[in-house]
Amino acid sequence: MTPSSDKKAIDLASEDPVGGPVPVALIVGMPWFRSGTANVMQSQVKYFKDLGLRTIFACVPRFTEDFSTPSRITNLYRLAGDLEADEVHFADCLPHKVFPEVSLRQKLMDRLFRKRDNALETAFKLAAHSEIPPQLKRNLRNESFHVIIVNHVYAMPFALRIVNFLRKQGKSVPVVSVTHDVQTLILLDNNLIRGVSNEETLEELDELETELEFLGHSDALIHVGDFDQQFFGRKLPGIPQTTVYPFVAPIPLPPLAHERNGDDGFIFVGTAHIANVKAMEWFFVNVWPLLDGTPPKIRIFGGVSAEFNRLFPDLYARHRSLFNGKVDDLATIYAGATAVLAPMVSGRGISVKTIEAAATGKPIVGMPHAFRGISRDIVEDCGIEIANNAVEFAQLMKRALADPQPMAVASRKLHERLFQHEAFTDAMDGAMASAGVLVHRDPQK
Repeated sequence: MTPSSDKKAIDLASEDPVGGPVPVALIVGMPWFRSGTANVMQSQVKYFKDLGLRTIFACVPRFTEDFSTPSRITNLYRLAGDLEADEVHFADCLPHKVFPEVSLRQKLMDRLFRKRDNALETAFKLAAHSEIPPQLKRNLRNESFHVIIVNHVYAMPFALRIVNFLRKQGKSVPVVSVTHDVQTLILLDNNLIRGVSNEETLEELDELETELEFLGHSDALIHVGDFDQQFFGRKLPGIPQTTVYPFVAPIPLPPLAHERNGDDGFIFVGTAHIANVKAMEWFFVNVWPLLDGTPPKIRIFGGVSAEFNRLFPDLYARHRSLFNGKVDDLATIYAGATAVLAPMVSGRGISVKTIEAAATGKPIVGMPHAFRGISRDIVEDCGIEIANNAVEFAQLMKRALADPQPMAVASRKLHERLFQHEAFTDAMDGAMASAGVLVHRDPQK
């Protein structure tokens, strides 16, 4: 499917700033706050606000528990404040209508006579059945929307509902999808596709066909890493595509970093994502035994703690003292650390945690997967040495403790080369232009 061709180019500088309608950018995404995805969405909000647009974030459920209780929604509203959008709306969704209770007989009949949803179609169901909330409908009727940014293909069914609503108002708005990985591969990684455990049959999977079909509704695609650009560039050659590396501002560290000279050893920061869990398993099984004598101080933060305990309770029990759970003030955590561990052995797309580590100027001890989505030549040209196995990883840990300064310089070089604000805005300008959204900037600013 190709993008609609009836959309005319929209000039973000064409509105009369005095008395005319204020252009609006609608950003659609999942409730994955304080994560790599959230960092990307926050950068999108800032980008459009810097251009003078009003920003609205529409949040779509991915799992039935996302909007399950009023207290949960209240907490999500609080977390959504981190995005700094001008307005936030949560889609109206009643999970019991999406997944109604059915009898055992009906389940058997469905299996015998109906085509079952593939894993991606099942993942789409909540978004597909989510209604546009009343206030957002009023916004769509009365305001001048210039672009819709859709984060993750999971949100596309809801975004298409918005597109159809706007069409009924006689409005045609460009849709730009941000892929955030090949989601079919993510489902494979999480063993969510029946009867398939590897990538060998990827091209034959119904899930991939579904993913490409929905992304095909886009006027342009944005990828946050090199692999996605190459993959979707082959699969959807008729749609303009741009790699936009995430922008992460340099993270200033509190004075603690200088007072203690980084004597708190190593840190690992990760969500409950399966790639983080596998990284911890690999580290404890393969690297930990190589750390001679008394192991260095290691602290682990984030949702990975609970998920690691769930999947590897014995390993977790053995190393429980290293796990610290979720924290709000990551700057202070980074401040006391000598270096950042990135023992990634799996995962898709670019690693925002690696970019954040580079933004602090801390040494990064990482495996190749920690730098996924980035050219290895660029990483090594910045002076970062990548560990290829457990022995090299342990050696780099020792080097980081003995002489962290050269590794810290290399981290800063990587951040300055790829993840500064200017590089992000230039790439976003190009992506917008490819979708027919023309950006004009004041050269004096």
